[in-house]
Amino acid sequence: MEDVRKLIEEALEKGYLMSLATVDGAGPWASLVVFIYDKDFNLYWLSLPTRRHSIAIEADPRAAATITSVSKRDDEKIGLQVQGHAERVQNVDPSVVEAYGRRMQKTSIDGQIFAPGQAWYVFRPKKIDLIHQPLFGYDKKFLEL
Repeated sequence: MEDVRKLIEEALEKGYLMSLATVDGAGPWASLVVFIYDKDFNLYWLSLPTRRHSIAIEADPRAAATITSVSKRDDEKIGLQVQGHAERVQNVDPSVVEAYGRRMQKTSIDGQIFAPGQAWYVFRPKKIDLIHQPLFGYDKKFLEL
């Protein structure tokens, strides 16, 4: 199982964008967000609370996400499919803020990055499916959290 954890961390490190799926009264919705992760594989991003996915999370925290490191058709295919819950958080660890700033190549002022009014969100995975084509073909490995 430790190998799967290491490969998931490698995929998270190589990934940059997460496709976040939520559902609201109008149906399913997918949004792209830039993410950062912590040692427990929680995924963090900044968003405006007025965005459709943010409003949906307030009403129903169930969510799904995909992350891929494929940039060209002939690249090795490494990706994650994630199931869990998302929520708005008031305080995030300063190390998350710092890592997010590095990923975005921006600096933080008192925990604020980018536009005023943005809020931190976290996706807490319950299950992560790993697709690592170079090692396993298209057989998925998974991690229950």
